[in-house]
Amino acid sequence: QGLGWALNEEYIYDDNGVMENAGFLDYRVPVASDLPMIDTQIVEVPNPTHPYGVRGVGETPITAPLAATSNAVRDALG
Repeated sequence: QGLGWALNEEYIYDDNGVMENAGFLDYRVPVASDLPMIDTQIVEVPNPTHPYGVRGVGETPITAPLAATSNAVRDALG
């Protein structure tokens, strides 16, 4: 999800402010074949502040690809 935001997702509006790519056919989101192979490693660390030690996953994976892609472009272009 974060990689799509960084590389190819875009909101397009006309001159009247109406979104032109509001549907799945027009709004390009990456599919599995667009992504690199990812080596997932799960590290279990209990949450000491929760009664059951659980942690939420939430939207954490969204933030890292944006920063990583920005840094890669900056490193490549100077």
